[in-house]
Amino acid sequence: MKFTSFLKLILIFLVLGVLGSGASSQGFPALPEKESPVAEPRASIVRSGFVEEALALAAETTGLDALQAGLLGSETIALQTLEQTSPSSHHPGRRDILINRDFNNRPQNETAVAVNPHNPDHFVAGYNDYRIGTPIGGGFSTSFDRGRSIHDSLVTIPLLTNMVDFPGFVEPPIGTGDPTIAFANDGTVYYASLGFSASFCENGIFVYRSDDGGISWWRPIISIGRGLVDYWPYAFDCSVFLDKEFMTVDTSGGPHDGRIYVTYTRFLFEPGYLESPIYLAYSDDKGLTWTVVGEINGSSADLCEYQEDTTGGSGPGATGPDTTPYDCDENQFSYPVVGPDGTLYVHFFNEQNQSEWQGGGFDGTGAFEFDDQILVVKVDPDTFAVTGPFQVSMVADGLTNYPFSPFNNRQTVCNGGWRLNAAGTIAVGPSNELYVVWADNRNGDEFPFQTFVDPTDGSCPAGLHTSTDVFISKSTDGGMTWTPPHRITHDPPNFDNWFPWVSVGDNGWVWVVYYDRRISGDNTLTDAWVAVSKDGGMTWNEFRVSDESSDFFDAFFGTPSFIGDYNGIDVANKRGYAFWTDSRISGDSDVFLDIVNSLGH
Repeated sequence: MKFTSFLKLILIFLVLGVLGSGASSQGFPALPEKESPVAEPRASIVRSGFVEEALALAAETTGLDALQAGLLGSETIALQTLEQTSPSSHHPGRRDILINRDFNNRPQNETAVAVNPHNPDHFVAGYNDYRIGTPIGGGFSTSFDRGRSIHDSLVTIPLLTNMVDFPGFVEPPIGTGDPTIAFANDGTVYYASLGFSASFCENGIFVYRSDDGGISWWRPIISIGRGLVDYWPYAFDCSVFLDKEFMTVDTSGGPHDGRIYVTYTRFLFEPGYLESPIYLAYSDDKGLTWTVVGEINGSSADLCEYQEDTTGGSGPGATGPDTTPYDCDENQFSYPVVGPDGTLYVHFFNEQNQSEWQGGGFDGTGAFEFDDQILVVKVDPDTFAVTGPFQVSMVADGLTNYPFSPFNNRQTVCNGGWRLNAAGTIAVGPSNELYVVWADNRNGDEFPFQTFVDPTDGSCPAGLHTSTDVFISKSTDGGMTWTPPHRITHDPPNFDNWFPWVSVGDNGWVWVVYYDRRISGDNTLTDAWVAVSKDGGMTWNEFRVSDESSDFFDAFFGTPSFIGDYNGIDVANKRGYAFWTDSRISGDSDVFLDIVNSLGH
């Protein structure tokens, strides 16, 4: 949803969640002791033939013999049954892996993880990292032994240039954001993020490459184009802002194997909001140079009848008049995936289906609802011709579906305060089946616009509750038609689930990670949960994966204003690598990963 206009600086700070955080006045809490990053054995263990392979790999990596490596926790860990994760119980033992290794009580959040497709012990994680203050960096953590040892640091941020207004002038960005990770078949690792100026208007999308498995990364260089996906070079024209980039690599083995795809939102203001189409860029030379394909969201008279503007602007960032009267160009949260045949599918949220907005688009006070819909397009990798968009589902995320946070004036959940979105992501299975997940409040209460949560504890006014649930939809015909929304989460009414992420294994099992608050009993404390389906999304087993619950109310410099915008999960060899933001340490959010095996469940 959007309001009438956006200001560039407000949008930038909202990207990083720093607006209204109170960081300068709150200071930092006393330094607590962080738990060991080495995962301890869990009580329930299932051994399999894979253990012997893991022992050998661990011994090769660490120099330990097989017995020593086994004692350090190279067992195959099994998911516990649903009964063992009832609201009154916690997991025995500790197996969550602390991914960031800073000790200065500054937050990490917004998690992305990728597993080497040819070595399931090797994973690379990315996250927003505030450990050095400003500039806010892109954190990464790399492990070659399933998290028993981790190398973590920050990628080297690019220097921004004002190529039009101040030739030769360079400055570091105030920060990066929206990290995403991808592996190629040859083992090359790519890390994508935003970068934007605090002083001027230049901003861009950058890709970092690692040729040693995620230990060291090249620095994108704007002047020669290395790692530069797209860039807005103007110092004083703030009409364009590039946001929410996500990346995938073609690992199909086909003619475009190794190609890197990045999709992102291109906001255009002049000075008010005009459009935010989804753009596509790609690289066929391992990120050295990039080609911007342009807008790929398509048009539809049935799905995109509302048009904020059709002129496309007139300034340096103008895109020209819409190609049709019904361009689907008011979007956010795009995610690309490549199918087994090399076809590219892109998922995104769109707000233009006015006929399906709640109450015809008005909330009773005259404010537009702008309920979102989830759309998917299909892109030919040879011609870049776009088929679609096709609707997956409408989403209950309008202005009256949620309360607002006094910390950032963004929508949130009851007993919350962090900014919230309904977006999930898309994944593709081995038979080209597509899955889309999201979370919305269709099962919760309506909130008169604007209802704010209590700033002291995040509670909603008496009698009002959010009940956000996670849903999934499936397509078996290339994204043209989708099953009705299927609810994955089965917590009691008036409990919240949000920030789902989906991944599909080579065996077709579907994995989803999300936040869940059923353990607390009062919808306050938060845990990371994983749901697994072995029958194509028809039935699901849910499991709690965080060993300790989180209270997010002081997670971001003493406030609840920001916990990132998403979680992450990847799958390899029947194991799910679930990755989330966690605040079990009071006053400091960290990022944790849990590797779970579904053998026997």
